[in-house]
Amino acid sequence: MRIGRDKKCINLSSYIILLLALGIGIYIRLYPIKRNPSKQNFNLARVTVYINLRKSIEKKVSQIYPNLSFPQKEKVVDILFKNILVRDKDNIERTIHQLWEEGNKKFSKFYLLGSDSYYYLYLTERIVKEGLCPFPIRGGKYFDKLTMAPLGHWRTIEAHPYVGFLIHKFFSLFNKDIPLATSTSMVPLLIYGLSLIIFLRLCLLLKISEVSTFISSIFFSLSPIFIQRSSWGWYDTDPYNILFPLGSLFLLFKVLTSQSSLLKCRGSFLAICGLSVLNSLYALFWQGWIYLPLFVILSFILLIFSPGNSKEKKKTLIKKSLVYISFTTFSLFLILSPQGFVNSLNEVSKIVTNFFFLKTTSWPDIFLTVGELRSPSWIKLIHIIGGPIFFSLLIIGLGSLLVNKPVKVRQEQRLIILLFFFLLLLMGKSAQRFILLLLVPASILLALGIETVNWFLAWLNSKLNLFPPKFNYIITKCILMTFLLSPLIYGHISASDQRPMFNRVWEESLNYIAKNTPPNSIINTWWPPGHFIKAIGKRGVVFDGATLNTPQAYWMAQFFLSNSEEEALGILRMLNTSGNKPVEFLLKNHIPLDKAVKILKEILPLSKKRAKQILHIYLSPEKVNRLLSLTHGSPPPAYCLIYNGLVKNTLGLYFVAKWDFKKAKELKEKRRQLLKKGIFLWRGSKDNISFMWSIAGGAIYIGEESYQVGKNKQLISFANGVTVNLALKQVWINKLEGKISGIPESLLYIEQGKLKEKKQSNPTLKLSILLLPQPDNSYSCIVAPRQILTSLLFRLYYLQALGLSHFEKIIQKEDPRVDTKIILYKINWLSF
Repeated sequence: MRIGRDKKCINLSSYIILLLALGIGIYIRLYPIKRNPSKQNFNLARVTVYINLRKSIEKKVSQIYPNLSFPQKEKVVDILFKNILVRDKDNIERTIHQLWEEGNKKFSKFYLLGSDSYYYLYLTERIVKEGLCPFPIRGGKYFDKLTMAPLGHWRTIEAHPYVGFLIHKFFSLFNKDIPLATSTSMVPLLIYGLSLIIFLRLCLLLKISEVSTFISSIFFSLSPIFIQRSSWGWYDTDPYNILFPLGSLFLLFKVLTSQSSLLKCRGSFLAICGLSVLNSLYALFWQGWIYLPLFVILSFILLIFSPGNSKEKKKTLIKKSLVYISFTTFSLFLILSPQGFVNSLNEVSKIVTNFFFLKTTSWPDIFLTVGELRSPSWIKLIHIIGGPIFFSLLIIGLGSLLVNKPVKVRQEQRLIILLFFFLLLLMGKSAQRFILLLLVPASILLALGIETVNWFLAWLNSKLNLFPPKFNYIITKCILMTFLLSPLIYGHISASDQRPMFNRVWEESLNYIAKNTPPNSIINTWWPPGHFIKAIGKRGVVFDGATLNTPQAYWMAQFFLSNSEEEALGILRMLNTSGNKPVEFLLKNHIPLDKAVKILKEILPLSKKRAKQILHIYLSPEKVNRLLSLTHGSPPPAYCLIYNGLVKNTLGLYFVAKWDFKKAKELKEKRRQLLKKGIFLWRGSKDNISFMWSIAGGAIYIGEESYQVGKNKQLISFANGVTVNLALKQVWINKLEGKISGIPESLLYIEQGKLKEKKQSNPTLKLSILLLPQPDNSYSCIVAPRQILTSLLFRLYYLQALGLSHFEKIIQKEDPRVDTKIILYKINWLSF
């Protein structure tokens, strides 16, 4: 009877722990709707009113007292500003409230988090509207005509949109009008709940006490990286990278629990079948699925060759490993189809080869421009996974596991946890994105660490009698509970920082595109908003987040940073007609990549007739005509979308556009030599980034737009240290970024509707200045190399296509409250 009561107590305490941890975890994950960052908050409304009021005062003071120096004007403005705040307090407060209410009406709508969420929303919407098979399917892949337009793209089938579809159907039973975006926003919460249940079961399996389990479950639930990837509205596949590894670890422990043969132990046999199916299903949710079955196989190998195991035990482990491999292979063939299995392995092989076993790629590595794919520092890794206390307890748990004291863990479990942790730590250090995978073994070690601290406090009290015997248990547990402050603080900060990339400005712009552009149009832009455009705008894109590391990125960067409108449009005509097919055609005709790119750059701006004359040097007449059909064909309607985030990423575009194919080929050998010496460069490491930048000719300085802070007659000064003499068109820089001073090469300015340039005498810096007039008769300026300031991107964004003949501005929408500005241009192919 006592045993039964103990089991009931354990079950009851487990349910209480689950409900408490689940409640806290879901509450934090609901921050995006509780604290919708798109809403205009009251403090922002107040700041906006104050800024506008101050600007109005500054303008009047400049008109009344034009000869005052800048410090004198600032003093007068300060006095008048303070007086008006007191005198017109009621009117000002009324204006603030009106702006706040207006903002709440405009920004009350909730938007999904991230960019990939909209890609899966787009797929789910197609399934809801067109049935379970809305795309052509072949060899385990589906065809999406909007991706990599105009050719389309074959991508491995994923189950995630179908999960969203099922969740939507379930909630539709209670509310037929529930928006698809709302129902799919619940998916990450469901996956989080399932993950938490498995985590608690793992702790129970490892015989960790209830208090330690509860505390570790809060650390696990509120890990910043986990919250970021599983909050309400994060309709992406990241949460599965917690669910599947946790389930696999739990089932693997179950498989190894029994030492008897599979035929004698039904539970062990079912567990190994479940493990095989689970690892196979993982292939439908994440392209990097292969690491999990490989980890299981490595675990079996490690246990088979670990010392101390009897021959009988080794035989049992060998049989279990063979059954697992057989069942997993069979399951993968069944789930993916034989061709799909082969295709998936090929894709995984490419990912592993390109990402971990780095080679100097022929095309520029776009992944290096993505922050989450860079190697994190130890400090960043610690903070992302849960903070110093989390990591300290993890280290304690690691030490306890290594010596197997004071917390006792089975030998098989010890080796597997250690293998899992160190393998994923290596992956987590290689790229910030993989820290999420590290959370699983890290949380288990954390639980062991808390259990070790729990034991230590009990031991310390028994030796020193620190607490009265009656209160020993309560005081010890209260001390342990103080650890909870760390995850609660980290969780709150992380959840509060969730900001949707998508907002009202994007929605209005893309709705316009959906309603006012031909269905076969291509929206040309950089990769981040690609999923937005497909999901909301219903139009094709050249590349997006699912296809960012493709040759199309190189050509698009060339387009944006071109200093010639004809060259830019020649590149775009090729992209919108045949993608990268012309390069592939030249490669098939035995022309090296660097030469192929050079040939295309030469012929793309030219007429078909002139291009034919050049190509006859390299190809037969028949092949020339075939190539020209790819480069000088008739593209579909095309638009160019420019947004402020793209301009901020100009340095990333420069890295891609300046890629030297010949140098990349030469440096392949250098990397091979380094590898022979045992020097391996991780993708995101500083050494590798420096190595790759050398192929692009090195990084350059590109400053942000800086605004006027003072004016003294014809001299205007800017916040970044630039001073311009308007009359003489002279310019100099004083301590740019706190350290750069000198004379730039030239001043670019607008006069009589044209962009003009004034070369500076005796320049000392390889930089130029772009001077931009503002609506309030002040100026702003940008510091960057001349080739950047005169690029198509800067002309379209800052100069509104000034001096360009083939770009027609269609719409411009912006709102500084959500830091978004979008401009859409139509390409006039007829005039090109």
